[in-house]
Amino acid sequence: GNNGIYIVRLKSKQTAEEFNLVQDKTNPSIDSELERMSLLIQDLLSLSRIERTEYNPPTKKINITNIFNEVKDTFHSKKNQKIKIDFKSPKKEIFLAADPLELKQVFINLVQNSLSHSFSKKPILVTLSNKKDSIDFSVRDFGIGIAQEDIPLLTKRFYRVDSARSRESGNTGLGLSIVKHIINRHQGELIIESELDLGSQFTASLKK
Repeated sequence: GNNGIYIVRLKSKQTAEEFNLVQDKTNPSIDSELERMSLLIQDLLSLSRIERTEYNPPTKKINITNIFNEVKDTFHSKKNQKIKIDFKSPKKEIFLAADPLELKQVFINLVQNSLSHSFSKKPILVTLSNKKDSIDFSVRDFGIGIAQEDIPLLTKRFYRVDSARSRESGNTGLGLSIVKHIINRHQGELIIESELDLGSQFTASLKK
């Protein structure tokens, strides 16, 4: 089918413009399809890299507060974002042995996941907490929620609770799988709490 052709073209490193795909009036969705495939390839490469290092936990301490603030700036700078996001963190800076790029990816993926599934007028709450035994990064939304039987499946590759909606939002179905593997490497846990029609909370809990 046509999708196979587009995959070949993407892998050949030739641009969409060279094939006049952007100007193709017969298929106005071609741009978003190419972008979705590009995101999918990026996520697959990330997952492959993370799996190779999963059993080698980071040892260098980094400033977690700085990572949190970078993620906050990333989302606050996005235009046309319909849902408000409130970020809260302690005034005192938090330090933990972690991989800065991987941890940033966890934070971004969890916020993006909530944005994809929350259609509430209430803002998404993003919190960094310094607990007695752990550093917790939590994302709470007041969206559609998740059925209890679906929760254990969320971190499986390509699993989507709502395939059509996820595809529309550009979700590759790998975001939470990536999150799970990174948290495993950091010897932490991903805690998912949700109720249908009330919303969800995803917490990356990292041991001190």
